[in-house]
Amino acid sequence: MEELQSNNNNKRICIKGGTYSTLSITDSHYTDGDLDVNVVFVDSKREVNSNIKCKDILVEKNAHINGSIECNKGSFHGTTLVNGDISSFNIMAKGNFQCTGKLNSTHISLIGTAKVEKNILSETLNIIGDVSIEDICVSRFKFVLNQESTARNIKGDYIQVIKGINSETKMFFEVEKIEGKVIYIENTLAQVIIGDEVIVGSGCLIEIVYCNKLVIKDDSSKISTKREKSEYTSFT
Repeated sequence: MEELQSNNNNKRICIKGGTYSTLSITDSHYTDGDLDVNVVFVDSKREVNSNIKCKDILVEKNAHINGSIECNKGSFHGTTLVNGDISSFNIMAKGNFQCTGKLNSTHISLIGTAKVEKNILSETLNIIGDVSIEDICVSRFKFVLNQESTARNIKGDYIQVIKGINSETKMFFEVEKIEGKVIYIENTLAQVIIGDEVIVGSGCLIEIVYCNKLVIKDDSSKISTKREKSEYTSFT
């Protein structure tokens, strides 16, 4: 390790790119090169300019990582910005989480405010809070909506969107298209929904539904057009 004189005359320690057993990156450090680590802890408001490959990564309060992350388990608490992709078996984010790339994982939990500028690919995705996401492709998706949220496309087997207990009545999850086998939604604004079974709860506005079975559980929800699923094509 070497020292670098910073602008405020405090010395920061350089973490050179390479292989490590355990690393702790704080405001006292800066990185130079990609990191291959067993376990890495990050709590720094300063930028970490490295791709990180590790078994586990833990963000304790703050992280600003300019690079992609490849890990077995990623735990992000507090305020996290990742300018890159994240690939992991398990991702847990609590607080204010932002990723400018893609999330690719087996299990993902997002609690709080999350923004993912590209796609999410996962077996399971559980969200409590508010999100802004491009595309979602999962087997099982559960979203407890606490604030206004948006997504472009959602595709999965089992999809559930429900309004949080303490949420405001007039907030919505706005999405262009939802496609799945079994879909249950509340407080959702959707252009197109395609499913084997679609169950519509309260507070939904849907332009068109293609499905084999449609259940409307609340009169406050409106569907402009209903058609059989067999009538849907990707060019519609």
